[in-house]
Amino acid sequence: MNIRKKILFLAILYFPGTVLHELSHYFAAKVLGVPTGRISLLPKFEETQVELGHVEIARTDFVRRFIIGIAPLITGICIIAAVLFFSFKYSYQWWIYILFGYIVLTILNSMHLSKSDLHGAWKILVILALALALIIALH
Repeated sequence: MNIRKKILFLAILYFPGTVLHELSHYFAAKVLGVPTGRISLLPKFEETQVELGHVEIARTDFVRRFIIGIAPLITGICIIAAVLFFSFKYSYQWWIYILFGYIVLTILNSMHLSKSDLHGAWKILVILALALALIIALH
């Protein structure tokens, strides 16, 4: 099996996570009033990398860009917490637990943030570091 077929297999396996990841960006942008463009959920092979999905987002200030960028991480944490809550609170048939495991696996795989997701995050980190330093200095 060549590398493209392996990557395509993984893209299909993790497709629900890719959908969640890209829709998290999309809805965060919509809530924050940032225009969006085309959404792609199909793998795109480039020379040295594979893009599993993409959402076009208009230029905006660094705070909204940061929130849009980390939206998949926040959404993923919330969904995994809900799955874990329901899996421990109620008793299900064995196949439901397998489904829950698959959901958690695909979401965990899609929660990583790409370089473009973190574009401008350094500004937020600098502001937080300065705020923490000021709080410590004034305390």
